[in-house]
Amino acid sequence: MRLFRIGLFTDVYFPSKNGVSTSVYLLWRELRKMGHEAWIIAPDWPDAEPEDGVVRVKSVPYPFFEDYRLGLPNARLLPTRFEVVHSHVPFTLGLWALSLAQKWRVPHVSTFHTHYEKYAHYVPGLAFLDRHTHIIPRLARAFYNRVELVITPTHPVKELVERYRIERPVRVIPTGIDTELLARAPKPEPCPWPKGRRRLLTVSRLGKEKSLDVALRAFAQHRSPSQTWESQTSQSSKSHALGPGGTSRDSEAHAPSARTPRDQTGRRRSSDQAGGSRRKYWNSRWKGSRNAAIMDRDPRPGKAHAF
Repeated sequence: MRLFRIGLFTDVYFPSKNGVSTSVYLLWRELRKMGHEAWIIAPDWPDAEPEDGVVRVKSVPYPFFEDYRLGLPNARLLPTRFEVVHSHVPFTLGLWALSLAQKWRVPHVSTFHTHYEKYAHYVPGLAFLDRHTHIIPRLARAFYNRVELVITPTHPVKELVERYRIERPVRVIPTGIDTELLARAPKPEPCPWPKGRRRLLTVSRLGKEKSLDVALRAFAQHRSPSQTWESQTSQSSKSHALGPGGTSRDSEAHAPSARTPRDQTGRRRSSDQAGGSRRKYWNSRWKGSRNAAIMDRDPRPGKAHAF
């Protein structure tokens, strides 16, 4: 098997914990295990520590999303001339990857990780502009139609790429799962989930783009119309939402129920009472949960906290 020098260009990487960071790290780790000379090119962070195989370029904070930084390309920092370029986000470093691949005349593979329209609220005015001009699909076509291969993690994302009318070949390659990490997770004793009760669980960052409100509306439809939210959940089922990130406003806006909760008499509670209920919900379900630590996992060696 021929071994390659591969550059993984990503605008999102640790210490920012999210799905793209994890996907890039696991890909880099497995490429290294196979013998390839793989490098990650990512933005620098104030608290980022030096890592083998990771090149940090100077970056500046993105003012509208605290967990994101804009990387500034600098060719002098590149460790080698890559034979394969793999971009992961079509922003500053993704555009740099596109330029380098064309300059060096080497294959450029790009992973289309997610539904970019759902992140439009992080750019002031973009959601409004996209509704009237479809600017996001147009920008996506301009980028991805210039690569050799588009990778998607799921078939629904592949269908989205096709709806964008991106004409390059598309392959579905699911993001790998670190099975060793899951195997080390202990089973809590005693089990906090009593027998005979259904548990509805959603795990993600608590951001608007994760559509937690959809899960909560589904849970609201699941309950019996004759029962209040409190009596329903105390007797037959419980809903849990675990995940870091998101503003307190996001969290309170998504907290159960999808409608204003009823009190024990069946009457709607006031907005102040409902807000208190929402705050208690997140405090109990996220901040106070011993199992919530699994959501803050960093899969890199020496970086993961103990369960």
